[in-house]
Formats: sequence, C-alpha cells, structure tokens
Amino acid sequence: MIGIPVGYFSDRYSKSKIVYIGGIVTFINVIFTSLLVIWIGNDHKNGLNDESLNIKFYLLLVVMALWGGVSGLINGPVMALFANSTPLGFYKLNLYIIYFPLIKMKFIFFYDF
Repeated sequence: MIGIPVGYFSDRYSKSKIVYIGGIVTFINVIFTSLLVIWIGNDHKNGLNDESLNIKFYLLLVVMALWGGVSGLINGPVMALFANSTPLGFYKLNLYIIYFPLIKMKFIFFYDF
C-alpha cells in the first residue's frame, strides 16, 4: 500500500530525503510504541477490564501497522540508494554482506530446536 507512493516520491525527489523522513517517522513510532507498552503495563498492575483491553488491543494493532508503514517507507529508497552506490559487478557480494548476518540471526533465534 505504501510502496507505490514512496517509489514515486523517491524517484521524483531525493531518496535520501525520503529515508530522512522515514527516520523521523521511526522515532515518532518508537515513542508511540513505548508509551503504549507503558500504558498497558501500568493498567495490567491495576487490573484490566474488557473495554480497556479492547481499546489497547486496537491501539496496538494501529502501532504495528505503523511499523509496517515505516518499513515500507525506508526499505525501498535504502535499497535503491544501495544499488546506485555499489560498483557494477559487486551488487550481489555487497547484498550478501548485508543480508547474511540477518539470515544467520533469524536461523539462530527462530530455529525450532
């Protein structure tokens, strides 16, 4: 949903500006997520009722959707900047350098032993 507009604006304007805006949105989303977790934790100590739980659940869904939007906002322009800055013939090598630790960490932490 967010990929096409982000691609349009990153082609029309500067990709680095889009990433900069994504960084600001990430910081704002970190604040929202932290405040929501603190709010849920404080109410958990005092006891939860059904209405309060429903509101917090829907707010948590909204915050998680915002994290998906942040990922879509940053990932495309960053990969385009990476591809544009990599010399011809070294793209795959540099891509493996970026993604190999991520794949390794996913295997280590999410492997069902």
